Amino acid sequence: MNTTALLSILSVLLLGEVADAAIFRDRGTTLTIECPPTGKVFCGTPTTPDFTGEATATSNCPGQVVITYTDAPALPGANCLARRFNNVILRTWTATDACGNTASCTQTIDVVRQDWSLDIKPTSCPNPIQVGSNGGNAAVMIALLGKATQNVLDVDPASVAIWREDCLAGPVYPVSYGYEDVAAPWQRDVRCGCTTQGPDGFVDLRLRFERAQLVQGLGLANLPQGSTHRLVLTARTFSGCELVASDCVRIQ
Repeated sequence: MNTTALLSILSVLLLGEVADAAIFRDRGTTLTIECPPTGKVFCGTPTTPDFTGEATATSNCPGQVVITYTDAPALPGANCLARRFNNVILRTWTATDACGNTASCTQTIDVVRQDWSLDIKPTSCPNPIQVGSNGGNAAVMIALLGKATQNVLDVDPASVAIWREDCLAGPVYPVSYGYEDVAAPWQRDVRCGCTTQGPDGFVDLRLRFERAQLVQGLGLANLPQGSTHRLVLTARTFSGCELVASDCVRIQ
């Protein structure tokens, strides 16, 4: 009776990413397969191996080694549009040598939503939201910011909604919109930064939300006074690509 043993499942460092590998041995025959590192693709980018990498395999069995793959979806962000991950593809690569031995490894391919810039209450820093009744039903202006590589005219305004981070509450929808250059993106080197800088030469999607709807729909009145919380805008381009953009508000 042939005895087979999977000797090891290895994690190796390759191009700064973790790649899966496996070694299979059977009576002196060794078959090794190594997966490509984790791939990251955006909407509109193919997920085929010529874009995300191909597995490699070697065997000391004479003859050809055949490599195939199958995909299985994992959907970490399927129930929350406000998360950066749209879905994850788990790609299982399998190598088969001429002696009939097989070895497999798994590659992870992250499919992510486009990341845009958002400015809640443009030119205000920080971004206070009055949650008490004395705030009335004033409008809250929020801008999806354009830049050289992101044209807000490509975004479908009817798809816009805003959420608490991780979909803890929401969505809330704007009551009106327009196009105007109102602000420049802030440097996102801190979690909740902001800027008072005004127009930067790129048209922005200016969105008007009712304050009362934001407070109620996002549960802001239940949050501690003076605390800071991230809100996430979600939208879709006319070409069908999903995007997220976020900024923070201070409860007062």
